Amino acid sequence: MSIRIFVVDKNTIYRKSLCLLIEEQSDMEIVGEIGNDITAFYQIQQLSPDIIILDNDILDLSSIDLIQQISTVLPHTKIIALQRWYDKVFASKLFEAGVSACLQKNIHSKNIKLAIYTVMTSSTYTGNRVAEYIQNNRIRT
Repeated sequence: MSIRIFVVDKNTIYRKSLCLLIEEQSDMEIVGEIGNDITAFYQIQQLSPDIIILDNDILDLSSIDLIQQISTVLPHTKIIALQRWYDKVFASKLFEAGVSACLQKNIHSKNIKLAIYTVMTSSTYTGNRVAEYIQNNRIRT
């Protein structure tokens, strides 16, 4: 059974490249891809992917709002957030909103694949810098 992935990224070249990388994997398939978040939410609801790879620098809704909406409607769908640059405070907010992984966009392709496999088999995946920040600054309840 293939891992069903939906990609949301306004950068067409990056989005298409990411889709090609994913489609090279025999156990992964792209079920949808789009460049804006308003249309994405409706398509995501209809397609119910296993994983959403979401650029957090999208234009229409804030990525936090979209993550919260998706997490409410599709609680079993994993969300991998992409950041253009490392923002440890925002990464922490993304995890609080419901993402399963937070990666920088310039991450090596093998780590993108690793993140996909990891979030499918466990709860979260983080790069070293994000994990270190969250571990040291986790909000106490």
